[in-house]
Amino acid sequence: MNEDKDSCDNTLFTCVFIIANVSRILEPFLPFSSATVKEMLNLDRFSWKVIRKKSYTLSFVSPLFERLDTKLIEEELTFLESKMNNN
Repeated sequence: MNEDKDSCDNTLFTCVFIIANVSRILEPFLPFSSATVKEMLNLDRFSWKVIRKKSYTLSFVSPLFERLDTKLIEEELTFLESKMNNN
């Protein structure tokens, strides 16, 4: 098994960097989810600047969204298809 701690740390840091900045960009569209990410990453108030931190400390981690049951997705698709066929 190959282990490269520095590479792993860099990859994880890059992922968190991307998540932090995407949450800032999406704040106008997903304000509650962005606020949750901001809280999880212990970020200060969002501004229109790239978030650049040397390290991130996670206070807690939880899913932002519930996973949809595939049956519900199938029902919705069937419903939408029937609506399109009726028009």
